[in-house]
Amino acid sequence: MEKATGSYKWVVMIIACFFAIIDMSTLSIFSMTANEITKQLGVTAEYANSFGPWGSLGLFGIWSVGQVLGFLFGGPLYDKIGFKKTLLIAGACLIVPQFVIPWVSSFWVVWFLRLVQGFCNVAFVPLVIVSIGWFGAEKGTLAMGFLIGSLLAGGTIGNFLASLAGYPGNYYIVGALCVLSIFLIAVFGKPSPVAVGAAMVEGEGAAPQEEEAVGWGTVLVRNDTWILAITLLCATIMLYPFFAGFGSFALKYGVTSSQVAGGSLALTILFVICAVTSGAITTALCRKRNALKAQSAMVMTGFLLMVIGSVLMATMGKAGFGGWFISCFIFFPLGMGVMMPTFNVMPPLIFPAKIAGTGTGVVTFIGNIVNWATPGIFLGLIASIGWAGYWLLITPFMILGAILMLVVYRKAGAKV
Repeated sequence: MEKATGSYKWVVMIIACFFAIIDMSTLSIFSMTANEITKQLGVTAEYANSFGPWGSLGLFGIWSVGQVLGFLFGGPLYDKIGFKKTLLIAGACLIVPQFVIPWVSSFWVVWFLRLVQGFCNVAFVPLVIVSIGWFGAEKGTLAMGFLIGSLLAGGTIGNFLASLAGYPGNYYIVGALCVLSIFLIAVFGKPSPVAVGAAMVEGEGAAPQEEEAVGWGTVLVRNDTWILAITLLCATIMLYPFFAGFGSFALKYGVTSSQVAGGSLALTILFVICAVTSGAITTALCRKRNALKAQSAMVMTGFLLMVIGSVLMATMGKAGFGGWFISCFIFFPLGMGVMMPTFNVMPPLIFPAKIAGTGTGVVTFIGNIVNWATPGIFLGLIASIGWAGYWLLITPFMILGAILMLVVYRKAGAKV
């Protein structure tokens, strides 16, 4: 495998990470320019965010609807038309809205463009699978550490890019970087040199797999689909509310705005470090045991760390900046940083190669289906049960995620 890919795998990885950063930059820059855009449309922020339950279908929530639809369709597109064509579709969804939105005065046109821009996440499944194909089953977790870290870093980088110029100039800066990312994919991006699927970890002695029809129905009847999807759902149930609320949680208990800003930046950097480090550790473990055993053990560890973190958030997190920061660190950079990159390697290695894209897409769709609604649900819960009650409420989901990964660990074969 190493000889087949050589150093070019790092070229592919850099291109994938750059696309991930720019994708998330378009999301954060929209939030940074929200006042200018609503004035341009002649509406208030309340009106822009007033559609659907908890405003989840407004200008700011509709992106997440496009995102989860992108997850769902990205897998079948990859299986049927391949890596480059799927990424070019994603690029069009990313670029066109970025240049058109500053010129539009119709609320509903911008609303549709936001939906389209969220749909650019059809790129996620192809990027995951191609990264694993280039790095292999054992080193795929290292690749995911960089890719998932880039997705998170993109939000912070988008805030920086937004500060380089006023609106709409900052929009065009990000748009130019979107064009550059798609150009790099078109010129230098190469599909996976090997078929990515369960055969990568089953070894030479495994029985030949039956041919699978490519389709959602084929994937939905598999037990593995639901084990992985519910595991991911357990993580995302708390991930988006954490992003939406950990700052206001800190402010309520005496942390200053400047401390929240500095702490948020530090947590972002620590997440990237933890993601890459956990990927490297899992890669080393894969050399000693079956890849799925090593990966499921690492994901289980991440969930257990989040259990500790959620309890600390409910208790020590209310004790000023130090308690808040330590609790956040254990819960997010350490717990989620250990869990999320490794988890994203697993679906393509559990499904047969012919349905690896479709299967990964279905798992990602189901696991993220609550994204569009979680901010509203989160606000309602906080109003009803308070912060301590909220952090304790999500703890059982982390425990369930660990149990499901234990199931995968026990099912995985021995190292061959």
